[in-house]
Amino acid sequence: MKKKLLLLILPFIIFYSCISNRTVNQVFVSEKCKENSQSISFTKARDSLQFLDGHFVEISGYFIWGSEEFAISENKKVADSKDVIWIDLSNEIIDSIFMSIKSDKKKSSFDKIQGKKIKIKGVVNSFEHGHLNQYMFSIKQVCYFEIL
Repeated sequence: MKKKLLLLILPFIIFYSCISNRTVNQVFVSEKCKENSQSISFTKARDSLQFLDGHFVEISGYFIWGSEEFAISENKKVADSKDVIWIDLSNEIIDSIFMSIKSDKKKSSFDKIQGKKIKIKGVVNSFEHGHLNQYMFSIKQVCYFEIL
């Protein structure tokens, strides 16, 4: 009897443990965020960078973070930092992420979203190329950050 009961309950326990670890899309928006943004791809960014400078854009990719960097990449595995976009997160967004993704330190909060698919909105700056000028360009004033 106990084995039958266990066999009936076990699938529910496994199912619940799987869905409870799943992250629901989390959105972090600062008060100064504009509503109308131009959605771009990495290809469009590479091909039309001079025309995008100063425009408020939306782009999706994979979150990269490390010492002195926040960035977004088209692919999870980055071969060349010239294919990566440096992102300048506002303190308001950083604090919101830290408060929402519980951890002892801000560093650990960002470790938890490292490599996750994200969507951001901000202003293209084609003249700034991030830490050591090694990135394709920068997206400044990031006011929208969504973990997909």
